[in-house]
Amino acid sequence: MYDCDFIDARLQFINYNDFIERMGLIKKIYKRLTPKGIQFYKWYIYANVHMNRIYKDIIWDYLNGDKDDEYVLKMQKRYKPI
Repeated sequence: MYDCDFIDARLQFINYNDFIERMGLIKKIYKRLTPKGIQFYKWYIYANVHMNRIYKDIIWDYLNGDKDDEYVLKMQKRYKPI
């Protein structure tokens, strides 16, 4: 995981597979963030150099209620992240 002082350690992940393992907990904590916290977290996600843009978009859509767990898992199989 990245060591990021302004992001709760429970929200941090290194790649898509790491996110998948804890996506339920991450979403639960994410829902309690302030608008400023949400903006910082968006920067955190999109600054991750260990993922392609498609994975970042899938994560962002999932966290913001546009997609469900099933979609995230389906995309994991479709794009086969490394």
